[in-house]
Amino acid sequence: MFKALIASAVLATTSLVVPTAAEAACFNSSVTGGTICNTYQYSNRYGDVYTLGYAIGSTTESMTIVCNGAQVVDWKSNGTMSQRGAQRLANHFCSI
Repeated sequence: MFKALIASAVLATTSLVVPTAAEAACFNSSVTGGTICNTYQYSNRYGDVYTLGYAIGSTTESMTIVCNGAQVVDWKSNGTMSQRGAQRLANHFCSI
């Protein structure tokens, strides 16, 4: 009985925890030479959705990427990279 009460109290306490906002994970990419910061947003039927920030020198990029495993499903970008460069960045990010 005592163990059941403790288990109930633990379950009640953990169910009250409010999830925190997603934090960006940043790393230096040896492949691109720049810094990539990504934040997982959510999953949908197409894959996992991330926001991505990238910087190297004067080049900056802000993207939303959908990855299905290591494959890029879709991406949208806003920044100073060429479309080809943004596609390569999306491919690289989903592959890691």
